[in-house]
Amino acid sequence: MKLLWLQGASCSGCSMNFMCTKKPNIIELQERYDIEFVFHPSITPLSGKEVEELLQLYTKEPIDLLIVEGGVMTGPDNTGRYHHYAGKPFMEWITRLSETAKYIIAVGSCSAFGGIPVISPNINDVKGLQFVMRKPGGFLGEQYKSRSGFPVINIPGCPAHWMNVITVLIDISLGRLNLDDLDEYNRPEYVFKDYLHHGCPRNEYFEYRQEATHVGEEGCMFENLGCHGPLVKCNANLHRWFDGWGSCTYAGFPCIGCVSPGFPEESFPLFKTAKLAGIPVELPEGVKKSAYFQSKILANRACPERLKIKKGE
Repeated sequence: MKLLWLQGASCSGCSMNFMCTKKPNIIELQERYDIEFVFHPSITPLSGKEVEELLQLYTKEPIDLLIVEGGVMTGPDNTGRYHHYAGKPFMEWITRLSETAKYIIAVGSCSAFGGIPVISPNINDVKGLQFVMRKPGGFLGEQYKSRSGFPVINIPGCPAHWMNVITVLIDISLGRLNLDDLDEYNRPEYVFKDYLHHGCPRNEYFEYRQEATHVGEEGCMFENLGCHGPLVKCNANLHRWFDGWGSCTYAGFPCIGCVSPGFPEESFPLFKTAKLAGIPVELPEGVKKSAYFQSKILANRACPERLKIKKGE
């Protein structure tokens, strides 16, 4: 399978993370699963006219896998001239390549949902490929289907976890990805089925409502520090970064919900939990405010001594 990787409005963080993959690494991915990188801006020794000729070729010939990292700039006035690439507005290449691609994968929250570049006032008129935050449509339109009959396959994250990208690429190459595997945001549901809370090292603090008030303290960061761990579906605590050792909450840092379709605007205020009458405005799925308040009282009473946070010590 031939893979073409392009970068739109992004920081290239997804590429940098992907190139650190080890299980398998990029060479093994190509050799074992027959995936050929015909172009990636960071690893392919092509530039200038060579890139333009390559892209022209795949607007006429089928390409198996088109990966887009970063949002699509459509400004000013829907001309795309804020972002020229290989002699044309980047949006023109996406339009033409989307007609020949068998599968399109949006790697990272910017290409999936718009991400940081769509923060209001979005002066560059950036769009995700098929979504702008939670709103369907995006640059290619809600009804877009690639040659395989799939919509754009979204692998969000800021950056996207390399293991999730590898997993989806391998599943496509082996014919294991089906349309009914995708959720309402076109994410592979088997990848984005668990909340970040699952596997969090501070789970017990959450269960017994032992809350941290400052970054660096022991305790759960949900109630005071804006942690989105119980709210967003992300497997970073189950399949951790850096050889299985890291994640935001493992480092003692609140999750800011970077895999969420509403990121980053729905994550504000960062590092502070929005509350109403002392109860977080957003609660875990299926939890009612009255039940949350009652369970907090009971959990505090049941908290074992080893977990109790003693303020001021």
